[in-house]
Order: sequence, then C-alpha cells, then structure tokens
Amino acid sequence: MTTRATAGRASEMPEPSITHFLFADTRMAPVWLLVRIYLGFLWLMAGTGKMMEGGWIGAGVGGAVKGFAQGALHQTTGEHPQVMQWYAGSWRTS
Repeated sequence: MTTRATAGRASEMPEPSITHFLFADTRMAPVWLLVRIYLGFLWLMAGTGKMMEGGWIGAGVGGAVKGFAQGALHQTTGEHPQVMQWYAGSWRTS
C-alpha cells in the first residue's frame, strides 16, 4: 500500500446550494436587509423600554443592578452553586 502526500493541494467540499443561495447570492440581499432592520428595531425598542422603566433612571436608580447582584449572591449556596465564590466576592461590599 502506497501513501501519497497531498502537500500543496487543498481539498474542498462543495457548498450546498441552499446555503449558497441564502448567504452568497445577491438576490437575498433585500431579505437580509429587512431582517437586519427588524432585529435592530426590536433591539432599540427593548433598550428603550429598559431605560424608561424604573430601576435604571429616575427615582429607583440602581434597582436593576441591585436586583442582579442579589440574585447572583443568592445562587452561591447549595450543593451545586451556579455562581462561583470568587465572582460573588467581587459583588460583596461589606
């Protein structure tokens, strides 16, 4: 049995036609543009909602971060803690 070296030659697998059409064909560009605009709109609306509700600005400033920190500290105990002690230690102030 003889083994041949394939140095210098690249082997290529053919791209499936559906992936070529979805990701490399310029006819799909308008579809991807609409998808990107829609996702950007959703992202902006979610961010605006978070900023306008309590916990981030206004009377309840810091409430959202405080809730996140308390939830992380609560998950450090038990048989299988979900938050490591070194991470929880960075949240403790006293």
